[in-house]
Amino acid sequence: MKKLILLALTLFAYQANATVHTVNNAPNGGAQFTTINDAINAAVMGDTIYVHGSPLIYAAFTVTDKKLTIMGPGWAPQKNNAVRAIVASAIIRNSNASIPTKTSNGTEIQGLVFNGAVSISLNSSADVPVLNMRIDRCEFRGGIDIVHSASNYIIENCYITGSLARMTLGSTSSYSNFLFQNNIFRIGGFNNGFIANFINVSNFIFSHNLFMTDAPGSTGSNASNAIAKNLTFSNNIFVNINLNTGIEFSTFNNNLTFYPNVAALSAPWAAGNLANNSDGGGNLNNINPQMAGQTAVNTGADNPIADFTIAAGPANNAGNDGKDLGLLFDATGSLNWASARGARLPFIFSMNILNPTVSPGTNLNVEVTAKKNN
Repeated sequence: MKKLILLALTLFAYQANATVHTVNNAPNGGAQFTTINDAINAAVMGDTIYVHGSPLIYAAFTVTDKKLTIMGPGWAPQKNNAVRAIVASAIIRNSNASIPTKTSNGTEIQGLVFNGAVSISLNSSADVPVLNMRIDRCEFRGGIDIVHSASNYIIENCYITGSLARMTLGSTSSYSNFLFQNNIFRIGGFNNGFIANFINVSNFIFSHNLFMTDAPGSTGSNASNAIAKNLTFSNNIFVNINLNTGIEFSTFNNNLTFYPNVAALSAPWAAGNLANNSDGGGNLNNINPQMAGQTAVNTGADNPIADFTIAAGPANNAGNDGKDLGLLFDATGSLNWASARGARLPFIFSMNILNPTVSPGTNLNVEVTAKKNN
């Protein structure tokens, strides 16, 4: 009789009493649930839901009055079976019955791909704001909508792409303390913009992002779908993006613009600009950043795994933090675009049977290799 030695990998280390629920909608997927909503219904505050990669699109899910971590394998996982977890859309909300022990505040979304919009709170008197969210390593093709007032958000390591993929806020709500870092905003279409209704905001920071477009028109794709005010842009790269329409009363520090496919535009931070934007220093207008994959960036190619590194040139070490402009490739920590494509959890990379032929009563030895992204 052959004995198979099973290697148990510890995938998560979470707070005491938290439970991990698994979801797989493929036939014989082997998870606890086949829909994300079923896992959400079974979960309690503080639980984690791990959505397996699948060839099938997951149905939309809704989180109401529960702080959860919902994570998938990433937008381009680096493993032998690189299947993503693609979700139709999602809603994350607090009802007006939410209390500190029953709230979606603090929810984290990681490693998922959304074909439709992710709506955070609904435009309804039955909803109250969702606070303190982190969105990490996700791909958005339908945008992110936050209707009610919100504060303390981190959106990082994400690929936001397409004609509908923008961040939209409520025009009459107030927002504070948002950090957008190490993301690609790929605008699809001339006037669509990557933001909308950024009016009543404070402490909104865009740091180390790459902005590009596949349809710049004759004067570059508009940055904002409507008026946006009081933003801080630091260490970003804008390629074929028109920052002179819609961005007002904002500060630019150590940014670079480049117009390879349209006539060069004046710098949005130029002295005397009509939008009342401020030049914080270190900015470069219409300069080639010289990324390794610059050709793909110039055309707005839908390819988030192109080589965006900078080895030399004007963007090299030109940030106000001493780092390259644009995307981050930090040697340590989680802010490295090369590893941001996969989830921050170990995964089985390969499995080999070392002795496929065994004698009765002996062990079958299996070697499992696991990897983990920062």
